[in-house]
Amino acid sequence: MEQLKNDLNLNHSIGNDSSLIRLINKVLILTVLFYGSVLSAQDVVSIDYILASEPLEIKEYNVNIHDTNLLVLPFDYADSKADVNKFKKMLSNVQRPIERIDFVYTHYRVSESFNQEKLNRARLEIFRKAAPYVFDNNLIEWKFYEQVNELSLDQNKKLFHGFVIHFLDQNGYTGNNGKLTTEEEIKEIEKLLKTFKSSSTERTVGEIRELPTKYVPILKRKRKKGILYDSKFLWIWRKKTPVSYDTTWIDKTIGGKYGYLGQDTVVLRTLRNYEDVWKCSYVVEDVTGSMYPYIAQTLAWKKMRLDSSLIEHFVFFNDGDSKPDGPIGRSGGAYYIKSHDFEEIGNEISRVMRKGSGGMGPENNVEATLFAEKKYDQTDSYILIADNWAPIRDMKISNKIEKPTHIILCGVRGGKMHHSYIKLALETGGTLHTIEEDIDDIRQMKPGDIFKMGKQKWKYLGKGKIILVR
Repeated sequence: MEQLKNDLNLNHSIGNDSSLIRLINKVLILTVLFYGSVLSAQDVVSIDYILASEPLEIKEYNVNIHDTNLLVLPFDYADSKADVNKFKKMLSNVQRPIERIDFVYTHYRVSESFNQEKLNRARLEIFRKAAPYVFDNNLIEWKFYEQVNELSLDQNKKLFHGFVIHFLDQNGYTGNNGKLTTEEEIKEIEKLLKTFKSSSTERTVGEIRELPTKYVPILKRKRKKGILYDSKFLWIWRKKTPVSYDTTWIDKTIGGKYGYLGQDTVVLRTLRNYEDVWKCSYVVEDVTGSMYPYIAQTLAWKKMRLDSSLIEHFVFFNDGDSKPDGPIGRSGGAYYIKSHDFEEIGNEISRVMRKGSGGMGPENNVEATLFAEKKYDQTDSYILIADNWAPIRDMKISNKIEKPTHIILCGVRGGKMHHSYIKLALETGGTLHTIEEDIDDIRQMKPGDIFKMGKQKWKYLGKGKIILVR
């Protein structure tokens, strides 16, 4: 434990007072931009909610300090004192989303009056001061580990106590600055589309139906050939075939065969089920780095439907072109195209992707949707295709969207939808769709209602505000 703290002090030491002030200011700006502190409310995940977690008893929690996929925030045994500014500095250079936080403490106590929950709360308050955005992120999984053993006090003091932050692995998240370059992502889209084979707009549907009666030829040689006639014609003694039934016929709806387009085929699934229901002609889509598997699905859908699809208006956005994370409502990086031409749409997507240059995680989804309305307002609703791991950073202007927004949410894991997208659906009277479920009744919510979204339970406070509840 002592070596761990020494390593942290060595790697994360802070310079003189003036540089410290500049550093803190920079960190505060970055955390606001990256984690969406501009959202309408913080503490969507309250400390009380976290403290209600059931602890897992273990003998000892082992920390691998060489694991680049995690970050440790240690405390001394039975102590809640910590250097908040050091915590901020340690977190400031990390751009990957947080997937899980382990909270580790020891059951051992000297006094019977010792209050573990009070200590846990104090440590969480310190963590909140260092990283308030963590409590505004319902995607993070919290795990409590209580070290229960027969070790002495001195031995327990040497165990790890504190928080272990696990970041989303690069293999599961590409992000705006992920493992693939823009050109590699474009090639991946092309590769995925090659696995897709378009069919007609017909599909085979199974259902029993009676086949029309046929008539058997008089001549034996014709009967051997299987020739049948639709009518008796002049030969009144032609015999009818027995009544027969067929279990398939052609239905003039959606078809298409496609190969592997990723495990999360939420875009294809939702458009297949809802495009004709919504009768919406407008798609607004995030085309930043993490979205290329879903961009491929949008193009695959258009390729399958060709001009039979109602969708012909598109806005593709990259959150600010070469200057990402710009001012709220004025970041830019959104581009409009009206087309039914599959190749033309694909070329426009590639162009917009190339104009982007990374940036922090949260995106300007609202600005892009408002831009869509300016370019073409003759639509009753919008289809927003967005990244669950990139929250909406411009929610404070969401009240300007005047039409229902159908949100296709990509990358949902474990039934957790980022609250900013739930809020947007609530505010616009839209719907929310993941690979696991379709939520069509959001507009019926009233203040005080408790509702379930995926595996999480929420309370609606009114005016688009929600909070996690047990």
